[in-house]
Amino acid sequence: DLGLVDVQDAITFQNTTIPGGKLSLGTYDYQVRVPGEVEAVEEILGFVINLGIEPPVYIRDVATVRFGVKDRESISRINQRDAVTLSVKKRSGENIIDIADEVHRTIDRLRPTFPAGTEVHIVGDQSEFVRDMVSELENNILSGLLLVVAVLFAFLGFTNAVFVGVAIPFSMLISFIVLRGLGITLNMVVLFSLILALGMLVDNAIVIVENIFRHRGKGKGADEAASFGASQVSGAVIASTLTTICAFGPLVIWPGIMGEFMSYLPITVIITLAASLLVALVFNPVLCSRFMAVPRPQTGRERLGDRLLRYGLGSYRPAITWALQHRALVLAGAVLVLLGTFVLFGFFNSGVELFPDTDPSVAFVNIDAPSGTRIEVSDTYTRTVEAEVARLNDLKAFTGQVGATAGGGLTGNAGAPTHQSVVTMEFVDMEERQESSRNQLEKLRSWLREFTGARIVVEKMEEGPPTGRPVNIELSGDDFEVLGELASQVKERIRNLPGLVDIQDNFDRGLPEIEIRPDVERAGRYGLQTWDIASTVRTALHGFETAKYRIGEDEYDIVVRYQEPFRKKMEDLQNMSFFYEGENIPLSAFADTRFRSSLAAIHRIDARRVVTIGADVAAGFNANALLAQVQGELNDFRLPPGYTIEYTGESEDQEEAEAFLSDAFAVAIMLILLVLISQFGSVTVPLVIISSVVLSLIGVLWGLMITGTAFGIIMTGVGVISLAGIVVNNAIVLLTYIGQLRERGLEKAEAIVRAGMTRFRPVILTAVTTILGLIPLTTGFSIDFERLVHADFAHAVIIGGESSQWWGPMGVAVIWGLAVATFLTLIVVPVMYSSLDPIKRGLYLVFIDSWLRFFRRGSDQPQ
Repeated sequence: DLGLVDVQDAITFQNTTIPGGKLSLGTYDYQVRVPGEVEAVEEILGFVINLGIEPPVYIRDVATVRFGVKDRESISRINQRDAVTLSVKKRSGENIIDIADEVHRTIDRLRPTFPAGTEVHIVGDQSEFVRDMVSELENNILSGLLLVVAVLFAFLGFTNAVFVGVAIPFSMLISFIVLRGLGITLNMVVLFSLILALGMLVDNAIVIVENIFRHRGKGKGADEAASFGASQVSGAVIASTLTTICAFGPLVIWPGIMGEFMSYLPITVIITLAASLLVALVFNPVLCSRFMAVPRPQTGRERLGDRLLRYGLGSYRPAITWALQHRALVLAGAVLVLLGTFVLFGFFNSGVELFPDTDPSVAFVNIDAPSGTRIEVSDTYTRTVEAEVARLNDLKAFTGQVGATAGGGLTGNAGAPTHQSVVTMEFVDMEERQESSRNQLEKLRSWLREFTGARIVVEKMEEGPPTGRPVNIELSGDDFEVLGELASQVKERIRNLPGLVDIQDNFDRGLPEIEIRPDVERAGRYGLQTWDIASTVRTALHGFETAKYRIGEDEYDIVVRYQEPFRKKMEDLQNMSFFYEGENIPLSAFADTRFRSSLAAIHRIDARRVVTIGADVAAGFNANALLAQVQGELNDFRLPPGYTIEYTGESEDQEEAEAFLSDAFAVAIMLILLVLISQFGSVTVPLVIISSVVLSLIGVLWGLMITGTAFGIIMTGVGVISLAGIVVNNAIVLLTYIGQLRERGLEKAEAIVRAGMTRFRPVILTAVTTILGLIPLTTGFSIDFERLVHADFAHAVIIGGESSQWWGPMGVAVIWGLAVATFLTLIVVPVMYSSLDPIKRGLYLVFIDSWLRFFRRGSDQPQ
């Protein structure tokens, strides 16, 4: 009849002796070590409590003591079978592959000790993703290396190809030593950076070895040819490498989390290019002086590379001669093509995006039931979703977790309220999928469209740095009720936009609660304070941990609360007794109790109350285009005074990245210009070279249009900045040699033609090697060398890969831009160079001569 009272406020603990040890009761920690099970706990709790009643009452006379299980807060399943999920997370800076291997070894060691029938499944193993990504990028590096070496053999012959090819392993070795010294591990960005630099590693070596070989053919000795040939182009090689480094340099200071993700790229490329410069200037001349033989007349069958070069040179001489004779037409045509390309791209582009929209390997279904939903109901919703997920193809495994949300890795984030659940899907490798995983997620969305009782959001796991949702609208103001109403109106306006899916907001007004509002004056008469009432109610319903009971290494919480029959109804709460001066006072005597609903959460940004509406974009739709449509729908949306609307999320990240990359591009151009001015001792010649960077955008935009690739703010933007440093290299080598020939007394036109013919081979080779080094990653076509070693020839060739989806847009920008820039270097740049003198004379006549005549006329006026 007495029930159970607040152990803190109404019980006077008495010290008592227990078999096995002394139990000190009160506000001290319990140190109890006694054998036994329930009997021991009953003995511990068999102490006397003084309720002001004679004689004192034992707790075991008014309470049930039993071992039990804590109230369930989460439920976990794998492939629709009950499971216990154990998540292992690595510390920052540790190696995920080593940790995963140790976990596998530990499970294998413990497996024989598991109870019969126990099955262990490892799901969401991030080390597998890392291994697959590393393996794919390594295959791309080796595939690109084979293509580069094959081209060198075809164009330079075996010996010279070896001289050039050694630049790759030597440069890589030096780069790895420096990267290790800086504490940089081989992550996916570093590996891609090595692929990007792969074709450029041989550029310097090609120029130096080819020039040494040319002087060797003129009859110079080995040492003389190596020394003179290297020194003749060393200034151009150093300048071209510095311009590329200057292009990547500003990216090192990229701020924010986006910078932390992408900064590995410029650091790795800069280190690798500096290493290649060292190899080209030191190692290659030494090797050539010791092992390069005197070129012999070609006998027998002509090499494929020589045949192609002969055809190329045969076409190049009349082309450059004609271009020099029609300079105005060539320059006007280049400008018109540039402007026309921008116009066409405006009509036929595939949109703008922050990061590429790739096929996910992991995806989630978030299930958000009304706040306060019991775990059993949430579990029913989750089982329904799991049944639909099981219909999908290409699933490696899927897990369902009640009381968890996405965002805690591949197995969800436990510890969420019981109304939130998540189903995590892990797809098989991309090459084994029957259908795109993006399309399968669209199917799942359609199957769950009629789901009632909870909000369903299907989303994929992002592979890059964390960004907001593609469409993210923030409404801010003072009154949450007004914000909730405005959010409903916004959702209604944009609900029917095609391509917009999973529209939801974070305004939750439906949290059910029981409000106990005490009458302070009446409660004070009984000697009760608000804190006493709150603490007692919480103890009775939720429980209060009074002690720890330990047996060996096991520890049990001792929790005191009402028995279940006395905490299931509203009447039980109202009849709860509070002890005061020998009397039990019911809660209803001094407090009102009622059901109500309230806000589940209050969100603030910069101290302002905010309600956020978010939405995702369906497969095949462009996020930026949809955001523009959303903004168009809300242009005339009227807000009350003091309320604002902002578009954040991915669009905000995109604006920040776009602003930084624009500034980085401008800084890169200025740094390149400074290097060129110091190299040529002129301002006009560097401007000619820089113009090739602008004209190379023709190739970039045409490449995006032809391949149907969206303009990526990050990937294409970084590709354009990289291109700025790459395309000037050949122009530097060409114009430097033109200057040397003019110093020897040759006429400008003759010097241009002879320099173009002489530098045709290295210009073509450096462009081709850079392009071929990027082909495997850009197209996804590569060779799996591990399978090749194991004689698995049927699966050795890989077509399409996950990393090509991610890095492909950058490869498209560099490949197409460099291809066009090579043509510009051989035709347009010499034409622009030949037009410098007429332009200078024209400027002189327009400005200088006019000013001189003006001052002369002023001096003739009478004083």
